[in-house]
Amino acid sequence: AGGADSFNLLVPIGECQSGDQYQEYVEARGQAHALPMFNLTTISASSSEQDCDVFGVNKAFGLLANLYGSNEALFFANTGTLGKKMTKHDDWNDETPIQLFAHNTMQHEFQRCDPYETNANTGVFGRILDKL
Repeated sequence: AGGADSFNLLVPIGECQSGDQYQEYVEARGQAHALPMFNLTTISASSSEQDCDVFGVNKAFGLLANLYGSNEALFFANTGTLGKKMTKHDDWNDETPIQLFAHNTMQHEFQRCDPYETNANTGVFGRILDKL
């Protein structure tokens, strides 16, 4: 298993409550890595609780955009295993019990995804299935 550069798959592009998230994306990624608007297929997220109502899916993943549009796929946006909101400038080593930056430990933490041990040994997908 490995990671994915999800910011080159799903990109916020419009109708954002907190400002121009696409411009923030371009500034954070840089012109060399940010996807231009013409490389994005627009999808609606207005029924979600995301900050933006409009996202773009990388056109290289047209099938995924089509599946989303026909309610046969979904995106898990902004997922992770941190126990609290942090930035790269915070002392994550002292402020979170999660060991970051190692694939094996991150895989374990994501599969467990319970930093406070409130639902020990249930796993994130087990809890999602319980809700479905």
